[in-house]
Amino acid sequence: MPTSQLCCTHGSSFYAFYTPTVGTDTNIYIFDTGIYPDHSEWDTREPGISRLAAPLICAGTSTDYTFTDHGTHLASLAAGWTHGTGKSATIHPIQVLDANGEGSTASLLCGMEKLLQDGKDYNDANAPKKIRCEFEPWSEWAQ
Repeated sequence: MPTSQLCCTHGSSFYAFYTPTVGTDTNIYIFDTGIYPDHSEWDTREPGISRLAAPLICAGTSTDYTFTDHGTHLASLAAGWTHGTGKSATIHPIQVLDANGEGSTASLLCGMEKLLQDGKDYNDANAPKKIRCEFEPWSEWAQ
């Protein structure tokens, strides 16, 4: 069993305990109604540092998260300090739904574009800069 995960059973219940480093170097994108930015679940336990990236607003307004807690709830399950599994993950709020929980194909595509661009940027920054391929002439293989 990995050292970052300890599990035990008690009766018919199952409990899992995770260390705070689970999720390090992980990015979680939450497509929903927005995330409450000042929630204590995003605290890094270091003053002035947050695990919450800048939000992308594809639908509604930047304060729509105040009307519904759904996005905040999902993000806390994925990466919150109390019950989240990726306690050290970076959370990217992608607001594709407005305060009424309504969105469009365009708002979803807006969020997907951000996700794909971030993936491309990461790959471009971390990919090997030189690739060397060597091939033997076919005539040498045929012998």
